[in-house]
Amino acid sequence: MQILVVDCFGKGRDSRDRFDIFLSGIQSAFTELWPFDKHVVVRKYDDLGEYLFQNESGLVRVEPLQRFDKLDFLMIDGDLPLRPWSHQSAQLYKLLVMCIQTGKSVFACSSAAALSLCAINNRGQREDIPPLIHLFPEGGTVQDIRRLPVDLDSMFLDRDSGDCYEYDVFKRKWRLTFNCGVRRRRNQPNHRRILHPWSCPRTRVPDETRVLTKPLPWEVTAAVTRDRFDHYAFKGLKTHEDMIMGTLCTKWALGEKCLSDKVSVLMDSAEGVELFEYGHILALQPTASAHPSTKPHSLKILRNFIK
Repeated sequence: MQILVVDCFGKGRDSRDRFDIFLSGIQSAFTELWPFDKHVVVRKYDDLGEYLFQNESGLVRVEPLQRFDKLDFLMIDGDLPLRPWSHQSAQLYKLLVMCIQTGKSVFACSSAAALSLCAINNRGQREDIPPLIHLFPEGGTVQDIRRLPVDLDSMFLDRDSGDCYEYDVFKRKWRLTFNCGVRRRRNQPNHRRILHPWSCPRTRVPDETRVLTKPLPWEVTAAVTRDRFDHYAFKGLKTHEDMIMGTLCTKWALGEKCLSDKVSVLMDSAEGVELFEYGHILALQPTASAHPSTKPHSLKILRNFIK
């Protein structure tokens, strides 16, 4: 069995400690659940060229494709702010596109969850995401579109929904093309207000009178959606109770829209979706690098995914 662990953590001491927790959780789970031969490979998010069948020149290479075909699991987590439009995440995004096209098993956490949702929204067909227009490097509102200049090499991000606009040379205007899977967080403390459209028909609204512990700015109070209590990811967890989980991204959240009806929302919060499933992909907005003694939920979900 071939397991590829993608390291999206920084170089600081705290970041390396988080990665050690993430890697150790993966190794211990596979050791217990798969006593046969296995090979764990660790690569940085910008050192994945050996698995990409196309190089920067666009030439198709057979050896990386054969190497990618042997992978059984792809495990990703990190504390770096990797976004679909950033050049540093280009290799990881292309690898996720290949996983969607081939049905590989992927466990994506933190910023990789948004990269996965962006690839899903593009149906695994778009391998390159243009950078954001320099006038709005953090995105803007829909009202800002009317004063955008002509720019054929960049896109405009609606920071409230995650919708991306590109300039249409034929219609001579900025046109909505896709949702990149990430938007600015609202930091909404009101747990009774459901902000995400996926959650409206089925979410379980937490009872605020029973919430004894309020989450810190780097934490999120998540709840399992009503019709997903029996999902395999939550085996061994108390699905009828709120879960306080650690998050490494306090500025961005998962996008508002998804163009695929095959995405299943498993957990949500007042901020939006926290955990979703698409085929063999399980994407978690919180991190799986939190210490198991304080926040065991993410590592438990990771273990259930491997099992």
